[in-house]
Amino acid sequence: RAYRSAKRRTNRLERDFGKRQKEKEWLSTHIWHAKRFHMVDRWGYRFALSATNKGQRAAYRSSSKSCALRDESMTSHFVLTGPESSLLSLLSRSLKSGERVVAISEDVLSGSTFLKANFYGMLQKEGKETEKEDEKESLLRPLICPIQVLFAPISPPSEDVMDLDQEICPPTRTVWLWSHPSARAELEKGICRWLNRLNGGDRGVVHAEEEGEGGKATGGVFGEVTVEDISGRFSRFELVGPRSGFVLSKLLKETNERADLTLQTLIASQSQNPPRFVMGCHVVDPRVHTVRPQGENNGQVTGAGGQETSPLLQWSGEYSHSPLYSFSAESITRLEESMLTQKELTSPLPPMERLLSSTADIILLHRAGSDCSGGGDSIRGHGVYGGGYTLIVPRPWSRTFFSHLVRAGGHVCGLREAESFSFEGGSPSFPRDFPEATAGRIESKRIADEEQLIHDAKPPSKRVNYEKLGVSSPFSLPWETLLTEGEGVGGVSDAMDIESPPLLSSLPPPLRIYRGPLTPYLTTSQAKDLPRSLSSFLSTTESLSLVPIWLLIDGGTRVLRRAEVFHPGTNEFLGFVTFGSYSFAHGKAKALAYLKLSSIIDLIKGYQQRERNHLSSTSSHHHALLSTTSSPPPFSSIASVLAPSISDAPPSPFAPYVVVQNVTSQWTHEATISWA
Repeated sequence: RAYRSAKRRTNRLERDFGKRQKEKEWLSTHIWHAKRFHMVDRWGYRFALSATNKGQRAAYRSSSKSCALRDESMTSHFVLTGPESSLLSLLSRSLKSGERVVAISEDVLSGSTFLKANFYGMLQKEGKETEKEDEKESLLRPLICPIQVLFAPISPPSEDVMDLDQEICPPTRTVWLWSHPSARAELEKGICRWLNRLNGGDRGVVHAEEEGEGGKATGGVFGEVTVEDISGRFSRFELVGPRSGFVLSKLLKETNERADLTLQTLIASQSQNPPRFVMGCHVVDPRVHTVRPQGENNGQVTGAGGQETSPLLQWSGEYSHSPLYSFSAESITRLEESMLTQKELTSPLPPMERLLSSTADIILLHRAGSDCSGGGDSIRGHGVYGGGYTLIVPRPWSRTFFSHLVRAGGHVCGLREAESFSFEGGSPSFPRDFPEATAGRIESKRIADEEQLIHDAKPPSKRVNYEKLGVSSPFSLPWETLLTEGEGVGGVSDAMDIESPPLLSSLPPPLRIYRGPLTPYLTTSQAKDLPRSLSSFLSTTESLSLVPIWLLIDGGTRVLRRAEVFHPGTNEFLGFVTFGSYSFAHGKAKALAYLKLSSIIDLIKGYQQRERNHLSSTSSHHHALLSTTSSPPPFSSIASVLAPSISDAPPSPFAPYVVVQNVTSQWTHEATISWA
């Protein structure tokens, strides 16, 4: 029998921890999170769900006024290596048509910025992949997941190697792709299928297998393009909030003085930085710095004369190079804490000098915040939310950087808080808010199973009787009801089976969701033609097309999942709410609903016509008032008429709104449409 001191040794603990990761992989910061967070097993990993001592309000306060920190090392990471033309052809076909220009821009190709887009698979008809697609059919490709694309910068060739007599070969480029872990295997298969088509059906060497929810992908070779899955080799930390740059400034210090001045200037001017810039840094070991108090220097970087430095408004790829693009696990070295306390070492340097000579290579990504003003709605004093930075470090350095980020003032959050940040910022959260994707269907089924378990655990006298309420599908979202005319499923008393929820195959194939540009058309009172992509989408879809819409409800504090949305005039059933909660940013209930695209367009057209009629009558009234009075009317009264806010309660006569009703009660309220 071993003593407790022997059991607590580092080598034995690592061996025991390795045995416990056979089914679910741990992150590098698992031990720190397990003591302070509720942990959850999902997508092949075990990570933090929510804090044990803080709620949603504290997390929102950190993300809006301070700095929220989250470990997202479970993000899937793929590396594509090959000729630039082959990689550009892959991206131009797999990304949506409206985003092709962004994918081949000079900033993205140079590696100075990264790209956020949706990755689409190949269109299938009757179980077979189509060889040729026209422009309309390309809009119906199945969505796999949102991705982030980063091109590795091209290193300039050295003069010794360059030979003008030899023929210059096309450069081999490296592209990094990040995706959600729930779509890891599906994204790898989608990449392989696109590469097979580009290579004329030559499948080459393929290695792919699925395990568990997220699946595992090992990549392969397709012609001249190599696909490799390096998930887990890097740690990824997300910093959200206005003080994210201040936290990084206390932690990062470049070894080069000129590069350090540029780094400190960028992270100090977070709101004025070029969007989505990429910077490769060679920083000093963060254990060298002593964390300064939060009030010192107020996070501002000053020059030699004591004046604040101006932000870099124009960003180039000069500082985007990093040796991490050619990552090798053997080349990453880190000075362990135990080596600093050992007396007999081969190195003649004292411990502090050995620590000063320790450096690390990192990559810093900037994320611009989203404008969640809601088309005129106030947002508690700030109109931009969710901006921050993404810090990418090699896995051996993950615990060192994470612990010092916490000491520098980062408030650690979990998955539930990260989903609330997306909710407050007005962006759908993958996979929960993507019902057209396979990962979204699996997530919807998981949520329905959990709700059913909670429902069945209660005694019959303490739980909702859905059969008497006439709810045919109490836990899952019955999208098939949108295919038929009539009212919502809350008024249909069909036969139901509470014990067996609908399977994943209940989602119909005709479910199509339009995620293209729609806001410029819907937020103006002037009549505009539909975008070309939207017109093609409406003409291509046969039976059903949906559009995500954010709703703001003045009455009530929460909108339940699966709430029904109706047309205010005709009582037409429009769609369902996929997620709803109280929004701390707007100070009212907020929900994301997927509604019929054609009905929403008709609703907005009617709103625009009523607004134009109202503005014309108001303008004639003010002209008559100005001709009879010597002093003009107050500016506030004119502004309230010409630019009404959608947050007014009750909604104005010409404001676009719908009717929302929870299926478990008779609660019904009007909800205005927000374009956050």
